[in-house]
Amino acid sequence: MEIERLLLQVSASEFQEAGKELGIDIKLWHIIVAIIILGIMYKVIVRQIRVNKWRLKKMKAIANTDFRDYLPYKKKRLYIPAMCQSKTPSDYPDPIDATIAETRENLLNKMIELMKDNNGCNNLYCILAGAGMGKSSFMVYLYRKMVFQMDGTGHDIEILSLIQSDVIDKINRIEDKGNVILLLDALDENVEAMKNFDDFWNKLLFAIKDFNRVIITCRTQFFSSSDKEPNYTTISSFSSEKGVKAFIRFYISPFKDKERILYIKKKYSWFHPQKRIKALKMIELNDSLMSRPLLLSNIDDLINSKDRYKYGFQIYQALIKSWLEREARRQKLYGADKLKFISQIPLISKAAAFTLYKNLNNNPSCTMTKEQLEAFEDLHPLHNAELRLNSLFNRDVKGNWKFSHKSFFEYFLSEIAFENWDDIPNLDKFDMAIDFYKQRCLDEFESNLNTHSFWSLHTNKLFNELSINKVPIGFHPMHLIPVLNEKRISSLSVSVGDLITPQFILALNKTPVEIVEISILHSDIVPTDILQSSNLLMMVIHCSEEMSPKHIKSAARVGFLYYRKGNTSVFYKRSRKAFSNPYVMMYYPTKLDFGIDINFFLRTGSVKLIKD
Repeated sequence: MEIERLLLQVSASEFQEAGKELGIDIKLWHIIVAIIILGIMYKVIVRQIRVNKWRLKKMKAIANTDFRDYLPYKKKRLYIPAMCQSKTPSDYPDPIDATIAETRENLLNKMIELMKDNNGCNNLYCILAGAGMGKSSFMVYLYRKMVFQMDGTGHDIEILSLIQSDVIDKINRIEDKGNVILLLDALDENVEAMKNFDDFWNKLLFAIKDFNRVIITCRTQFFSSSDKEPNYTTISSFSSEKGVKAFIRFYISPFKDKERILYIKKKYSWFHPQKRIKALKMIELNDSLMSRPLLLSNIDDLINSKDRYKYGFQIYQALIKSWLEREARRQKLYGADKLKFISQIPLISKAAAFTLYKNLNNNPSCTMTKEQLEAFEDLHPLHNAELRLNSLFNRDVKGNWKFSHKSFFEYFLSEIAFENWDDIPNLDKFDMAIDFYKQRCLDEFESNLNTHSFWSLHTNKLFNELSINKVPIGFHPMHLIPVLNEKRISSLSVSVGDLITPQFILALNKTPVEIVEISILHSDIVPTDILQSSNLLMMVIHCSEEMSPKHIKSAARVGFLYYRKGNTSVFYKRSRKAFSNPYVMMYYPTKLDFGIDINFFLRTGSVKLIKD
């Protein structure tokens, strides 16, 4: 403004005289045009400086927050735009199927379009995805994109992490809410939401009701079903059919093959042909597993492995091993020290996960303060192996320590549950942990099936039978439950009495198993209440000793009939479902009230009604 004032104070005649001294014939209109142009240029430059300062201030505002690891300055070149779809990918057995069956849109472009739409009646949006699918990265990129499309005079934008305990207070302190676009990340990691979701959700809705636009991200599996996902709210809306506002939901889609290839080509230029070829080979062999951005971003640590990964937990296993190898080299550990470091860090990390799990009620955000971490390290001393020194743990802006990604916490939880299911009784609250657990069980089953002749699987189109005559030392019967579901086992035959526990029989209710066949030496091995609350159609016990009256009475109370033939005791229920399972019909009594020719059924696999 000072320059503009000085220019206006100079008269046209003074400009002309100055021009004559320089030998230039300056017309009056030349002078006027020049002053106008200089004034406009000055205003444009001043405005741009002000806008740039505002934008820089907005970006610096998140540089010292939980979002600093997602800032795009270094990662922009590698970023693959997130795609969205209208149906959750978890509804499909394979993530790749979701990318084929559903129509996909560029999520960043879609959200920017919605942010600019002033005619829409809804201004609430929820972005849902699994762990490691890039929810936080997307929010930071959206924030940056919107900041650079604003000038600081009209609409404003704010981004907050819902992990913070005082997030509601921070939302309430935001001024001029009607002109603010609010981005809220990680609903599933909020402490209050974990303890009492309905109470926190009502507080959050009240806090955000006046904002221009609100976008919230959350894990899909945080909600027990799609009906529980954010939908209609209690916020009034005259333009809505139901009179209240509703959340529009978007699901982040897994990477398609071409997107994974694009990422690899961006990451490894033609100056690194060997790495590019190895990385492309790895995603070709593990296409479904490498559809998560988190794993794809760590492909550097996987490309030197010759292993082919069938399950997700194996990739995490390889990542952790690679990180520890690199950390050992950085600390110049060799020989026995290196082996000790690599073997002990996973054990300490697992102990840390268990400590966080036990304290989940008091600290659902799964973090340790500096003091808690020091106390933990005193209980688990190991030279040069403190959690703070390795890639599995990192520190947030408040000085709290946590796993570098929540999926690593869940990886170690799954390992604890696999070793002893009773240690983690509510594992199903953690979607990735339960997936890893199931994968470990399936991997163990396939290993036993391939290496032990005592295990056999007989399959046909409708019914599958699993026979187990011997188990490895330390085998837990609960490991079979995910296997029975995955392989659709309808008949289970075992010769190991220790496997048949009330807990196991009760867990069979959630599987397709209809008949259990046991071979034992003594009848007292079988608990008397073995069939309590059981949904089995039949239990066949091969034993030289007859079952006790207590067994028979206990089974009768829950609807089981009993007969014995030779060394075989049979508990069975009268059910029409029995007629469709040939394994059940093999032991079904031959004299039936339904007038069925059992011999004919066994010969042909069908039921024939006997005419009078």
